[in-house]
Order: sequence, then structure tokens, then C-alpha cells
Amino acid sequence: MSTHAPRDSVIAWLFVGIQFVFLGGGEQKYREQLSALQSSFPEQIGTFLHADFRLPRKVFAGADFMLIPSVFEPGGIVALEALRFGAIPIVRATGGLADIIQKFNPSTAEGNGFRFSRNDAWSLFGSMIEAHTVRRQPKLFKSLIRNGMREDFSWNNVAVKYIDWYDRAERERERDVHQKRRGHVAS
Repeated sequence: MSTHAPRDSVIAWLFVGIQFVFLGGGEQKYREQLSALQSSFPEQIGTFLHADFRLPRKVFAGADFMLIPSVFEPGGIVALEALRFGAIPIVRATGGLADIIQKFNPSTAEGNGFRFSRNDAWSLFGSMIEAHTVRRQPKLFKSLIRNGMREDFSWNNVAVKYIDWYDRAERERERDVHQKRRGHVAS
């Protein structure tokens, strides 16, 4: 993503009255850009660019969306917490984020967030437009929030899926071994 991607993706939204809260550390160049934006738009941008483990939950609970345009994201913990508190993730589909966030389909009301693949400001901006369009339809937006809050990423649920996956892999292995034996006998 370009050095100005977060700034470029945010600026247009400021002129239609959208507010942003930025949390966490990140690269110095991005922190400087965000601090400069906050100086220019103090009523619409809040920045808390340091580690704080209590503040994010308060922000998640009060936010409509959570932007996570990560280049690399092994786990997706922030997206999981955002879903739990009703903030809809807008993510770049990478690592754990690609596993956790299913793109919302307004026609079927299925999915739990918005995602984009390309690592550029326009892709992020496009997903933000999709999210804002759904936000302007209260019934659809409530459905999306419910989808996210109903997600079950607990260890109990994951363990059941793992056991199913393991059993399926074991059956496929047994089938392959049996087929190889039959093929070997026929030779």
C-alpha cells in the first residue's frame, strides 16, 4: 500500500461527516500522517497511537466499522473482538483475516464483514463504500451486526471442526491406501 494510503482512503470520507478513531502503534510514517489529519480535522478524527488494552473494547462497542487494512495478519484477534462487540470489520483478506471475515452479501444477508484483496488505497476505499451503503439501510445493517455477533470462534467450536477435519482426512487416507493396495495387487 502506498505511504499515503490510509490518509488517501480517509480524507474523502471526512467531507461527508464520517468520524474516525485510530488506535495502536504501527509504523511511524502512518502515525505522523494520522496525527496531521487529527490536527486538521479535530472534530472527526481521534488518535490514540500507543498501546492500551482497555480502550479498544470501548471503541469497538461504539463503532460501526473497524478498518484493518493489514499487509500481514497471522491471527485476526482484532477482527474477532470487533465482531464480538458489534463493530463490522473492513479487512484486507490476508492471513487470519481471510479465514475469519466472510464478505457480506446484501442479497442473502450472509457474511460478517467486508474484505478486499489488493493492497492499495482504492481497494480499501471501495470496501468502505460497500460498508457505508449497507450502513444506510438500517434493517440490512442490523442483520450484518447480528451475523458478526453470532459468530462462534470458541475453542469448543474449533475443536469440533478440528475433529471433523481430522476424521475426514483419516477416511481419505484409508481410501487412498485401499486403492493403492488394489492397484498393487492388480499389477
